[in-house]
Amino acid sequence: MSREVLILEQAAQDLEAGMEFYERVDPGAGGYFRDSMMAELRRLARFPGTHSVHFGFHRALTQRFPFGIYYHDDSSRRMVVAVLDLRRSPAWLRSELDQR
Repeated sequence: MSREVLILEQAAQDLEAGMEFYERVDPGAGGYFRDSMMAELRRLARFPGTHSVHFGFHRALTQRFPFGIYYHDDSSRRMVVAVLDLRRSPAWLRSELDQR
């Protein structure tokens, strides 16, 4: 059973920042990042309840980039609150998620 995935504004900004970062590092990589993240979000809709909880949110690990998709889950939808680079320190991740 598929669930609706709602990407909150801050998470959309995270995706944009990631895309811009990879585009600066390697022209064309930003589009690949975006396409990969969209595939991950579609996958998120299909697999309910399979992700562990970190810092109070479910976290889905992405396959191609070192990012985590943090979300709340309810009976009808998933609300994506953050898409964060997991190379950051755990203290930074916790602080960022505490603000959301």
